[in-house]
Amino acid sequence: LVGSVTSSLVALSKVPVMIVTDQRETACPKKLLVAYDGSVHAKKALALAVDLGKRIGAEILVAKVIDPVDLAVFYSKIEPGTEVKIGSHMSELDNEVNAMLEEAKSIGAAGGVRVETTLLTGSNIAETIIRCAEDQGAEIIVAGTLGKGLLSELMVGSVTKNLVTLAQMPVLVAK
Repeated sequence: LVGSVTSSLVALSKVPVMIVTDQRETACPKKLLVAYDGSVHAKKALALAVDLGKRIGAEILVAKVIDPVDLAVFYSKIEPGTEVKIGSHMSELDNEVNAMLEEAKSIGAAGGVRVETTLLTGSNIAETIIRCAEDQGAEIIVAGTLGKGLLSELMVGSVTKNLVTLAQMPVLVAK
């Protein structure tokens, strides 16, 4: 767990910050995992990971997590006789996620780095990302965070905050 000083540093820093909570060997990591949701902040994290990966020769794995609770909320709002709309909405969602992951691959290719992608499901996004990083042998998790304007500077996205707090491996927070 990280303390309030570390949390404040992550929130207020104008530059990327790496939080190292244990003494794992991270001098030259072989694999980076990027927490990705397609947002501007996630794209900054991916760009940082691509740059770092290219410099050190590390593999890049982009992980997108779908929360099943979000799907349950969607299904709870369905009215009888809307089966066709459900199918088209699910197809639309699949297309959006696939386009997001393809975009991540394109960002990597533009930076001269091959990017692999994975789609995960989990109700706790940070824990799902951490488990994936551990299962895939990633040595560093890279995540984006808020960082524009005075109020936003004090806020770190909840997923990134949970990653920094829960991960037992280094977390690089892009700004």
